[in-house]
Amino acid sequence: MNLSQVRIIQAVGDLAIPLLGYFFWNWDFYFILLFYLLDYKIFCAFSFIKCHKIIHYKGLNYKFPFLNLLLTIILISIGFVAVIPALYQVDPGFDLVKNTWTFLSYKEMGIAQGIILIPLLIYAGFAQYKMQFLMTGKFQTCKTSDIWKLHFQTMFLVIAASGLFLGLSLILNIPVIFYVFALIFGVSAYRFFIAR
Repeated sequence: MNLSQVRIIQAVGDLAIPLLGYFFWNWDFYFILLFYLLDYKIFCAFSFIKCHKIIHYKGLNYKFPFLNLLLTIILISIGFVAVIPALYQVDPGFDLVKNTWTFLSYKEMGIAQGIILIPLLIYAGFAQYKMQFLMTGKFQTCKTSDIWKLHFQTMFLVIAASGLFLGLSLILNIPVIFYVFALIFGVSAYRFFIAR
């Protein structure tokens, strides 16, 4: 299987899981947001792992990038906090605590989602790291600055999307399904064309 085929399979998966969740498993918009938040945290973790691999390969002294970690935590928090008022705007019945608990305690076929979903997302992140970074030898030619550039570019895009969502929710009365499709297709397109 070549890299193009892997990317197409990943793109189909990126679209299929949240769409199936929304239409068949009763996931709401917030549920999908939390799904992407988990997936995004794994993406962030692999940014650190990739940089460690590059530095190790080049035989340089590794110093953990605490400043990048702190900035990552701050930016993820800003993006998430900006979305909360928008959620109340598009869904007047939204309850942050209740909906978060519903996500955490969600069961499919009697199995808690954390037992399946979190390991599945970690495995998908590792598989992508292995196939697109290790097996291609990208770590031999890539610079850590390239990894951090994509990492923070993605983070600032997340914050911009959160701000846009907040702004639209305050001035327009758009059905929630529009936000669902914009989120799913926007994330999938970004991953397929840029972030991979």
